[in-house]
Amino acid sequence: MHLLHVLLMWVLGPGFGGFLATFVTPQIFKDIEASSIAISFISVVVTLAVVIGLLSLLVVKQKQSGIGEFVLFVVQVSAIVAGAKIGKSMHVATIA
Repeated sequence: MHLLHVLLMWVLGPGFGGFLATFVTPQIFKDIEASSIAISFISVVVTLAVVIGLLSLLVVKQKQSGIGEFVLFVVQVSAIVAGAKIGKSMHVATIA
């Protein structure tokens, strides 16, 4: 597997999804502020990440496999959160 494939598809893809979620949603629903959308989106993603992360650690322990998948999952969640924060910042900048 190529490093470019991992970066583009597994890291930047979810990050761009987080960006779109917080950049486009306030434009569609104009009554809701961008900061509240970003906070709720990040809260849901982090909560799901903790649950899925704990479950994946249990599966890794049972399968005796490597922890590389868990590390990739943590990187993906971090990219989603970073993309959401960038999307909120860009939405606020375009409004001002």
